[in-house]
Amino acid sequence: MTSWVPTAVANHLWQSTLFVALVWLVMLALRRHDARVRYWLWAAASVKFFLPFSWLIGLGALVEWRTAPAIAQPAATFVMQEILAPPLLSGAVPQVPQDTNIGRWVVVGVWLAGTAVVLLWWGRHWRPLRSALRRATPLLLDPDCDAVGLTVMSSPSAYEPGVVGIVRPVLLFPEGLVDRLSRAQLDAILAHERAHIRAHDNLLAMVHMAVEAIFWFHPLVWWIERRMIDERERACDEAVVRAGKRPADYAEGILAVCRWSHESPVICVSGVTGSDLRTRIEAILANRLGRRLQMTGRLLLAGAALIVIGGPIGIGLLDAAVPAATERFQVATIRQNKGPAVSGPVGGGIGFRSGRFFAENITLRQLLTYVYELQAYEIFGGPGWTTSDRFDIAATMQPPPTGSDPRDEPTRASRNRRLLRALLAERFNLVVHEERREMPAYSLVMARPDRTLGERLRPFEGQCGDSGTLGPPPEIATFGMPTSDPGKGPQWCMVYTRMGRLSARGTALSDLTMILARFPSVSRRVLDRTGLTGRFDFDLEWTPLVTPPGVVTPDRPASETGPTILTALQEQLGLKLESTRETVPVLVIDSVNPPTPN
Repeated sequence: MTSWVPTAVANHLWQSTLFVALVWLVMLALRRHDARVRYWLWAAASVKFFLPFSWLIGLGALVEWRTAPAIAQPAATFVMQEILAPPLLSGAVPQVPQDTNIGRWVVVGVWLAGTAVVLLWWGRHWRPLRSALRRATPLLLDPDCDAVGLTVMSSPSAYEPGVVGIVRPVLLFPEGLVDRLSRAQLDAILAHERAHIRAHDNLLAMVHMAVEAIFWFHPLVWWIERRMIDERERACDEAVVRAGKRPADYAEGILAVCRWSHESPVICVSGVTGSDLRTRIEAILANRLGRRLQMTGRLLLAGAALIVIGGPIGIGLLDAAVPAATERFQVATIRQNKGPAVSGPVGGGIGFRSGRFFAENITLRQLLTYVYELQAYEIFGGPGWTTSDRFDIAATMQPPPTGSDPRDEPTRASRNRRLLRALLAERFNLVVHEERREMPAYSLVMARPDRTLGERLRPFEGQCGDSGTLGPPPEIATFGMPTSDPGKGPQWCMVYTRMGRLSARGTALSDLTMILARFPSVSRRVLDRTGLTGRFDFDLEWTPLVTPPGVVTPDRPASETGPTILTALQEQLGLKLESTRETVPVLVIDSVNPPTPN
């Protein structure tokens, strides 16, 4: 089933939710401390919605200490013979219907509609404030009032005194309110608004309004708004009392403002009447001030911030940093192949066998698809010769450690890839980096409602052996779905691909997705969404759309019509492909040079 919510978005949402939960736990420990500290923590929880951890990891990965990203290698061994069909004309490629599931577009439409409603709601409430500001006139206060550095204006609006604007803030009073306040009350109100300006509360409120407009569907963003308003007003209350204003005068001034004006309708206009008034008045009259955060607490908060921000960046740095490789191939030869090109994703053949690596009649771009398990359309950049010049590569590996376990095959496969990356960096001076881009893809899913397997797909019951001890691999003619139980001892686990046939033993479906992505009729990343685990045997047969000149398929005449690979996949294996879009890793070639032959 096509995912309606991209994985990256879902990951970001739960990470932000977890971050809010952590901030709330910190709040419990700091509930008797300065309100301003708690306010900044809630503001950080708000900003986190704009800052995915994946961006921070990507920031760290920009430091190119490596030659290429590490990508896990499946355990199966691949032997390609007469690999796939040559690229076909676009008119001859069977077209899989594009994603007809409108769920994704419905979700996008609902999200855009919600954002529009939030913006329209705020615009409706902002217009009266903007009109009040246009009609405002400078307010002349008593020279003895504590209004130095403040731009104070009076407007015929009925809204409470509030700071309007971010770059050049204006303190806007409703007309006639100043005459209803005593000198001490007015000074306390001015001190309150000055605290808002000093802390840039309007700016942080505007940022949170943007968070609410984008993530309006997440209930926590609206909950954070109330927490931010509560803490910022309490922080200003504490600032007023610490400035030496009498608590009684200040409390009476707040009550007078509430009596003769209304609360500001948008949070980016910092007023004086927000939060729970009863609780605030009681705290002001009792002179309850939050404890100053000591140096130990400040260091702990700074350390937590460093972990939250620096941790993902550090992960990116570690992911980008590959220490100088101590392992090398014992002997490696690279020669340019002047013979005719061999069609197929990986040239004439490629793989590891009996402690040796071989690649025949292969271009550098084809080699990269093998090394990094990407498709040609997922590799970007590089000069033209990377797709035209062909090479023969032979390399001898160091022997595996004594007493190695065949079950360590995935570890050895990862080691083999590291050796190849080191070889490319040394002989081709290759420098690449990984990016993530949204691209069309396919999901491999179960084709039948009852989730039964096709007749030619069955669980693997044997044990994958060590290629160094099993002897030569079987021929493809005897390798397909066995007619008898092959036993449960060590055996070859591998995939054979040739014209019109795909046979595998002991292979994970994730390996099948990688192979399917190479077919011209697919040509997209294929993701395993079947939910099936373990290894399988399968034997898939289909009729290629085009038989290349000189190629004879002994098991089926070229004129015989039969299923396409997509139809065979559904009928024979009980699987099918569904169109989707996914954010996938791609490889970008930064620099590369032709190798020196030896």
